Amino acid sequence: PARTRFAQFSQSKSKKDGISVAAEEASNYPTRSMFIGSNEMQIQEVDPVHKIETNVTYFTLPEEDFGAFVRRTTIANIDKDRLLHLSVLDGLARIQPVGGKLNLLLKTIGRTLEGWMGVYDADRDTMPFFRMSTEPADTAAVVIEEAGHFCLSYIDSDETDFLPIVYDTSKVFGRDSSLMRPLGLYTTTVKSIIEGEQYGSAKTSSAFAAAKDVVLHP
Repeated sequence: PARTRFAQFSQSKSKKDGISVAAEEASNYPTRSMFIGSNEMQIQEVDPVHKIETNVTYFTLPEEDFGAFVRRTTIANIDKDRLLHLSVLDGLARIQPVGGKLNLLLKTIGRTLEGWMGVYDADRDTMPFFRMSTEPADTAAVVIEEAGHFCLSYIDSDETDFLPIVYDTSKVFGRDSSLMRPLGLYTTTVKSIIEGEQYGSAKTSSAFAAAKDVVLHP
C-alpha cells in the first residue's frame, strides 16, 4: 500500500563526510517508480529503512460481463537476514456508491449527499455492498437504488478465504477528513479494527482489505 511520509527539511549547509545532511536524510525515504503498459499500470516503492518492496498493479478485469477494476499488491521482504512481521490495510481510502448521476452532485453537495450513502451486507464483512438508499434526484417520484459497488480481496496462497474489508473511514483515519494520515492506526491495531464494530451509514466509506499477523521470509 502507498504510504505518505511527512518531514521537515532544514536549510542547514552543514556536511557530514562530504554529503549534505538533507541529502543523507532523503536517502532514507522510500523511492517510487511508475511503469505503464497497454492495459495496466504499476507503482513500485522500495523502503530501504524497513527493507520492504511494495508493488501495486492496476488493471481492468478481462472477459467478464461487468466492469471491474483490479488492484494487485505484492509485498516483499528484501532483508536477507530477518523475518518480517506485519499487518496490512490495502485498498481505497474512498469509494463512492452507485446512485444516479453523481458526478456533479459529488462536486457541489458532496457532504449533503452522504445522507443517502450506505454499506449493505456489512455483516459478512468480506464483500460489503456500497450503494445509495434512493436516487438523490429532485423529483416527485422516489426511486429505490438497487445497483451498487462491491469489493473483495484474497491472498494468492488462499483464494477461497476472502479477507475482511474495513469500510469505516474513522477507524483508519480518525479525525483526518482529508484521508491522508492514518491517525486511527496511531492508537490501535489492524486486528482491533477487524474485530471491532464499524459504521457505514450516511458517510463516505473506505474499502481496505485487512491482513493481520503476516510473516514474510527473506
